[in-house]
Amino acid sequence: MNAQDMFCVVDKIKANVGALDILNLAWTRLSPKWVTHTNNFPLSSTDCQLFTKDWVEIVPRTPDVNVIADRFYKPNAKSPHQPHFKTAKMLINLCIPFDIYQRWEEYDAQQQINQLSDRDSDSKSVESEDQSIAVVSRTTIQTRSRAQKPRSKLAKNQPLFLGGLNAASSSTSPTSPTTSLLKPASFSSIQKTGKENSARRREDNLDSSYFNQHGSEPEGSMIAPSGSSSRVVTSLSKQAFIKALAQQKPPSRQEVSGLMNLTSIPVQASIANQLTLAELLCTSETVGSLLHSPVDVVLSLNLTPRAQKRGGFKIASFGRSSKALFGGSSTNICGKRTFYSEKDDGGVVHYLPCPSSQQAQDLVVELRCSVWSAALLTDPYEGVDNFIAGADTQPPIEVPRLRFVQVAFAKDGKTVEPGRTRSVFLVEEYIDEAVEGQFRKYINNRAPVPTSFVQHTDNHNRALFLAFTQHWQYRRTHGLAFVSDYQGGNTLLTDPQVMSDESLGDIFGSGNIPTACSDFPRTHLCNIFCEYFKISENFDSMDEDLPMPMSISRSARPIPHSKGKRKADDDWEGPEDTRPRRRFS
Repeated sequence: MNAQDMFCVVDKIKANVGALDILNLAWTRLSPKWVTHTNNFPLSSTDCQLFTKDWVEIVPRTPDVNVIADRFYKPNAKSPHQPHFKTAKMLINLCIPFDIYQRWEEYDAQQQINQLSDRDSDSKSVESEDQSIAVVSRTTIQTRSRAQKPRSKLAKNQPLFLGGLNAASSSTSPTSPTTSLLKPASFSSIQKTGKENSARRREDNLDSSYFNQHGSEPEGSMIAPSGSSSRVVTSLSKQAFIKALAQQKPPSRQEVSGLMNLTSIPVQASIANQLTLAELLCTSETVGSLLHSPVDVVLSLNLTPRAQKRGGFKIASFGRSSKALFGGSSTNICGKRTFYSEKDDGGVVHYLPCPSSQQAQDLVVELRCSVWSAALLTDPYEGVDNFIAGADTQPPIEVPRLRFVQVAFAKDGKTVEPGRTRSVFLVEEYIDEAVEGQFRKYINNRAPVPTSFVQHTDNHNRALFLAFTQHWQYRRTHGLAFVSDYQGGNTLLTDPQVMSDESLGDIFGSGNIPTACSDFPRTHLCNIFCEYFKISENFDSMDEDLPMPMSISRSARPIPHSKGKRKADDDWEGPEDTRPRRRFS
């Protein structure tokens, strides 16, 4: 369990333990480290959340037992009601919400400022008749007095900034009732008429409209003597220096290793087209029709095993690209590859990328799945927006706006030498947890049932809406397909899986369970979005309630299929009577 890189190991945990018991145990072990780290900043166990290693939230049940039992119980073919039990290890994350940790950072920074301010207040300023020093003296006094004012509340996710440009204006009139020490405009070289001042300001490329309205120099500037290279010098607050200089501490080993372990790979990246369902039906079956022309780019990825994240089928590496592939200014990316496992002589399991030929085939399947999933998720929004525009009432819950990350197929641009393996990646937009929140799974791959987010209304509503999109997709495709395995952040989703009818054969990869499609009318539970948008629960007829200008013809002769025997990475492994069947509303 970890909280801000704090770890502890607890053994002999019972498999039937409840979520609150795990939370209290983790809090008991880790809270002393939090108290030491933050100098006893207030935090309670109820403020924290529990997540699995795949960032699926662990929430209390009713009754609160068996929250992790599926990790230890395995199916028993001979006796389904008596599953096998096997001891194992499990990683659980104890997470402190971002807003609480941000409040502590602001508190800690303010404490440092207060200590420095108290130390400065004990020292006395030395008066001088040198008028060139008078400006600096005034700036110091003014900055200190303003720094004592409370800062405005920071917006969420906004970086902490300790100060601004708080120096006093240097255009005070010579007749102002100030002491000789605080007269800032005593340089004879700037005692000019209004016309001369106006000409000087135009020469310095300053905004003349500001002076027409205010009649003074902008706050935060000081006028230097005539003949200097720059006549307007921006003053910088002391708090800003404190913040910037405090960050110049020696880097951690983790930060340095992140730089040292980056591998630069020149590739040709082809970005996937963003197509609608109607366009997909008219697109040829070739892979090239789904991709833009390739561009040369260099990927810098951390390919060390400890830095990678492993899912059911792919391993993910993180880094940057030399160009912003997906628009905007961000160059942060995630590179994914399929893998296989292999044991060494010592029995240690290693997860290795598949060979380049197999890798390319696997990633093309993932690419097609991503393109189809994006189109299937985009399609409901057009119908939803049209419905709301003509409806008498607004939806009872705000419609969440989500999309899948953009993807690109990237291959090593260099000529392959004998004995050398070509690098192949599926490159995706990076989901930044500082912006998108912690990674979570809204709907898993075993059934179209949304995850329960008891204490998080926004996540709960997103899960409900995505379950509604599955209903829409199933009817829209005439019962042939829908998107599963919805996961990601607040607005960006990744790693989808398309479930298709068994008559279509083995398509969309190993995570596609054809029986999930045939079972959809039985397993889907309509929710408040299905009711508001008046989507029919009658699955016997698919053409009654949705305007469908397109159609997909079923194959006249069924194609050989796997009969739903393939197993998804997160299939239900616990007792059958504990499988989720809760109806959401």
